[in-house]
Parts: sequence; C-alpha cells; structure tokens
Amino acid sequence: MRLKRLGVALSASLALAAVLASSAFATATTAKSYWSVAGTSLASGETAAIICSAAEGQDFVLGGTVAGTEAEISATSLECPSGGVIKQEGEHAVATGTLKFSGLTVRKPAGCTTSASITTKALTAKIYMEGVTVYTRFAPTAGETGTFASISLEGCAAEGTYPIKGTLFGQWSNATETAATDQPLTFSPTIQSNAGGSMTLGSEPMGFTGKSTWEILEEGAHAIFEISEAVSRTGFHGDCFC
Repeated sequence: MRLKRLGVALSASLALAAVLASSAFATATTAKSYWSVAGTSLASGETAAIICSAAEGQDFVLGGTVAGTEAEISATSLECPSGGVIKQEGEHAVATGTLKFSGLTVRKPAGCTTSASITTKALTAKIYMEGVTVYTRFAPTAGETGTFASISLEGCAAEGTYPIKGTLFGQWSNATETAATDQPLTFSPTIQSNAGGSMTLGSEPMGFTGKSTWEILEEGAHAIFEISEAVSRTGFHGDCFC
C-alpha cells in the first residue's frame, strides 16, 4: 500500500447539553462521535491505519524539573510506529497506538545526555470539542495513573530515570468542517491548561510544546479528512487519536 497525502475526515456531534457556557473550559467535554474515511463512516469495530510526523521546522520541547534542577529536552521528529489505528466503537471514535520521538537532545541540565529516541507506552486518544474548536486528549491505555514514557538522564548530577504521567491535550489548527489532506495538531502549556490536562515529569509538573501533522494511510482518494459537528456530514467523527 502506498501512502497518499489525500486525507480522511474527522467529525464529531455535540449534544447542546455538552457545550460549556464559558469561552474557555476547566475540563474539556466529549460527545457522540464517528470516524469516516473517503466519505463513508466506519462501522462499529472497523479500523484504519494512521501516520504522524513533526510539522516542518518544528521541534518538540519537554520542560520540567528533575532533582531540583530545571530540565528541558527537545526532539526533532515524530512518528506513529506500525499498529496505530483509528477505530469506531459504537457511538465513539477512538484511536490507539504509540508515539516515537527521535533526535532527542538534553538542553538542561548541563552535561546530561539521554537516548536518541523514546517510544511511549500504548496510548488511547479521544476528541474533545468546544464550539468549532477541536482538541485531542492522549492518555495511557493502562489508565490515567499509568506511564506515558520514561526519560533516562546520564552523565550529570540529575542522573536517573523519570516517568512521564498524566493526560495530554493537543489542539487542531483547523476548525470543524475544514477538509484537508492532513491535519496539524499543536501542543502548548496554554492549550493543556485550557483543556484541563495535566502531566508530570518525575513528581513535578511538566510542559510540552510542539506541532505535528496527522494523515491516514490509504490508497488514492481515500484519505481526505475534516472535523465537523454534524453527524450527517462525512468525516472522521469524533473521539480520535490524531
């Protein structure tokens, strides 16, 4: 199968009762949601393969505190290893898989080194929405108290292995009902705070910044995707891992 950057569609339906009155939410909300590929909604139990990458010129940066010292670790690339899929489960669209970050560099603490890459534990992701703004919430499949991944530092006073735990929100660049060959997803402390996510590095709060691009692995014109609120529209409807 050859990859075509042609897209898939994401779409979510919101019950009015699920919409928050405020312009920003303390905790993001979900609703019924459905995946659709090439204009056809997936039936419950159906899956489709996904891929992801770092947006051009964008590094991912993890920031926190380890051993009482400021920590900052960057990564230059992202991929979804084989096995990452979207799946329709009844009235909810979900996705599962792992994320692999490569080109790791320890910016702080001085003198520390780490491995060249890191792959997360199994993750499950869902779509959350506020109006036409769409978010994706990543969490360990093992549960919110589970570990995303662990970072090992060597050659410095902060040497040790530090687990990453919690939930991570990303915000889609495109509003609902915007079709595209790929969809950008951005991470930042502001997005995380607005959506109600929280992560720790070791036992201390952690921030994560970066921009990624997500596509469907399909032949021909089977990959156009958008995010919309109306169940009657085609697209990826919903609680997704993108």
